[in-house]
Amino acid sequence: THGELQDRIASVIEDKFADYTVEKDVPATAFVPMPHEKARPLSLLIKKNGRPVLAIAVATFNNYRSYPTKTTREAIESQKITYIRFFCEYTNTPDYIANRLASYLG
Repeated sequence: THGELQDRIASVIEDKFADYTVEKDVPATAFVPMPHEKARPLSLLIKKNGRPVLAIAVATFNNYRSYPTKTTREAIESQKITYIRFFCEYTNTPDYIANRLASYLG
């Protein structure tokens, strides 16, 4: 489920990338002052020294192209923050998550 995958990703970041902090369910207003009213909260925002470095959307095949998701992505990308997705339908083992995140977080 969305919540389980969100927690698994957060746990991997906390375990393997100690220099980073994780915020969950970040509203689009954190990125732009007046996002579209249907903008969906971002699943995870990863920060280093208080600065956003990576936005992670936990998505499904049915919602990743939806307008609420698209408007949130546009708000994030307007702030020059890298945006990636993890899909609930995939296994997303802790090792896979760590390896994928390593390419963004070092």
